[in-house]
Amino acid sequence: MSFTISKGFRVTPEQFEQLASAEQLSRMELNKERELIIMSPTGGTAGRKNSRLIQQLRNWAEDILPELILDLTVIW
Repeated sequence: MSFTISKGFRVTPEQFEQLASAEQLSRMELNKERELIIMSPTGGTAGRKNSRLIQQLRNWAEDILPELILDLTVIW
């Protein structure tokens, strides 16, 4: 499915929450200007590179502060 969004399109934080909960396949952000940013999932090549990078960072961090290693789903 494709659609066109007019320039200057804005959403409220409430609308963003509704959209984000309904659309689970895309990563979405709402910036301070209330512009909606949609990022498509990575492909296989990028996914492999990202996985290798994450493993290297984790290996490095394990030697320094292993108790501070968290994934991206943690809420601060």
